[in-house]
Amino acid sequence: MNTCVVCGKVLGEDEMFCGKCGFQVKSVTFLSKEHYQAWVRDCVEIYGKKQNPRLEYTVLKEEIQILREEILNIRKQLQQLQDKLDKQKTEAVRILYRDEVGRTLRNGQTKYRIPNGVTHIGASAFENCVGLTEIIIPESIQQIDDSAFKFCKSLMSVRLPEGLTHIEDGVFRGCTFLQKVEIPNSVMSIGENAFWGCRKLNRIVIPDKTTHIGVCAFIECESLTEIVIPNHIRTIQASTFQRCRSLEKVVLPEGLMSIEESAFQGCSGLEEINIPEGVTKISKKAFQFCGRLRRITLPKSLESIGTETFAGVDATIYYPESSHDESWVGKNYGGNLTWVAM
Repeated sequence: MNTCVVCGKVLGEDEMFCGKCGFQVKSVTFLSKEHYQAWVRDCVEIYGKKQNPRLEYTVLKEEIQILREEILNIRKQLQQLQDKLDKQKTEAVRILYRDEVGRTLRNGQTKYRIPNGVTHIGASAFENCVGLTEIIIPESIQQIDDSAFKFCKSLMSVRLPEGLTHIEDGVFRGCTFLQKVEIPNSVMSIGENAFWGCRKLNRIVIPDKTTHIGVCAFIECESLTEIVIPNHIRTIQASTFQRCRSLEKVVLPEGLMSIEESAFQGCSGLEEINIPEGVTKISKKAFQFCGRLRRITLPKSLESIGTETFAGVDATIYYPESSHDESWVGKNYGGNLTWVAM
């Protein structure tokens, strides 16, 4: 049995309001707005809202609470929308796109400084900027997409930031005046055609962490004189160093397993090549037209040599007499070869 604390009237178990003074004696929990509206209608019908000031206050209080919750919900939705817009705006600032570069360089500027905070250079962002001679890349850059500097024919030097892990396909293709590229130790892969046609590039240091060099990565780098392949490289891909005419020295890694088609084709400055133990396959035309090649050392592990591998070569080949498979010994492979067992 309940008693109204205001007027002392005895109330039934199910009564929410005192019928005498209108005091709310029980709290009400609403499951929905519709539930609340139905409750208001019932209260007005039972107690009479106009004759019950206390009920009017209670109903108004509940209405205010519901409005407050609706406002909070709207604010939450607006904040989520604002967060989404802020994120899109931030991404637009951090990614450097081709149209933005074009607006900056269309007046003939030859130097471009990428703003600090930019993390991503978009695909073809500087492609065909033929007057660009200098590019300053901040340490914030984490990704450079395909063909980013393709055919920047006046670009002379580039320093890539520490933290960059991949040089994507065709990034510096056709940069014919590029003489120097500083590759950070963090780079793990060099994409296809990455430096194709960089005719003035005379030196490149590939980091020890690099595990992959793509097809045609350094094709026609005509001024390159020396290359040291990192120990984690297992395959020299097709045409990787094709027509590097000034290449005189190549150091192949101990973990190398195969040399693919035309890998060193047309390297007319190469005089000596030592194929390390572990290599099992030299594909066709791998050393074709290496006209100055005079000494070739082959490993015991070798299993096959492709056709025309040494076409146009007049050299002495040194091979281990105890090779487990000597089916490849004694053939010319398109060249004039002298075979000497060791």
